[in-house]
Amino acid sequence: MPVDKPPNPAIDWHAIDFSDLSRPVPKPDKKASSVSGKSSISGKTDYVKKNEANKIVGDLGEEFALRYEAWRLRGNPELADKIKHVAATDDSLGYDIQSYNLDGSSRLVEVKATVGQLHSPFFITANELATSKQHSQEFVILRVAGLLSSPVYCEITGPIEEIL
Repeated sequence: MPVDKPPNPAIDWHAIDFSDLSRPVPKPDKKASSVSGKSSISGKTDYVKKNEANKIVGDLGEEFALRYEAWRLRGNPELADKIKHVAATDDSLGYDIQSYNLDGSSRLVEVKATVGQLHSPFFITANELATSKQHSQEFVILRVAGLLSSPVYCEITGPIEEIL
């Protein structure tokens, strides 16, 4: 679903009960495991417009993730206050948000957002994959879907190359 304009900012982030939005990780679709880069839709692709739409969705997904991480740590405000949106200043780290687990250990959150469904395919970069291997105990993909209507999420942890 293309996004031609910024999403409705009417989402009340403070009113969201994130526990109601959690979903299980979808099973991978073996038929969609490789991407050819070709579309079944003919015509010229406006890559500038597509990039702009992806940025809007990505930014909204990261905002969702920041609010989720703060909500997740709501019982531990000293950890919640230390959450950093690292991708805002450096997108080379292989993750978007530096957060924490309830025990205080590090949690590296890579956000994968879509206006589509949770099982929609997404890209993972070589850098993100390398980061997931190097920091396998800390790395989590927060998959956020339905951003323009009914947001839901799942957390993908473990050996990413085996799960995706």
